[in-house]
Amino acid sequence: MRTHRPGPARQVTQARAYEAKTPRGSTRANGDATRGRILDAAEALFGERTFDTVSLRDITQKAGVTLALASYHFGSKEALFAETVARRAAILNQMRRERLGKVDPGGSTETILDAFMRPLLRWIPAARRRPSSTRSCGPCSIR
Repeated sequence: MRTHRPGPARQVTQARAYEAKTPRGSTRANGDATRGRILDAAEALFGERTFDTVSLRDITQKAGVTLALASYHFGSKEALFAETVARRAAILNQMRRERLGKVDPGGSTETILDAFMRPLLRWIPAARRRPSSTRSCGPCSIR
């Protein structure tokens, strides 16, 4: 019967016991960057075409990521669309809050409505310049 004879003992310092290949937190940053690229590509494509004519594969190709990553981050095209709209809505609502914060509390209804609607209305001329006669609004389309 053979017995195992250990070789010379190796000194392992605490610093070398575990060496991460990426700095701590960079994986999270990479995931956030990937998620942002997917959202940017989705927003651009949904803006150019209708919801039904944009595939998840189109979005991933434009974003330069795999289909698996889009599925991991969003699950479905519908969920990706919802998050794309929510992201833009958050920006729009922040602009509205800033404008409404500057309105005099005794201001006219017209001033309040202007502060609320102006951020949205400034995007309409850009939407009219799009080449498609159909605008995407998710599962439905507006002509």
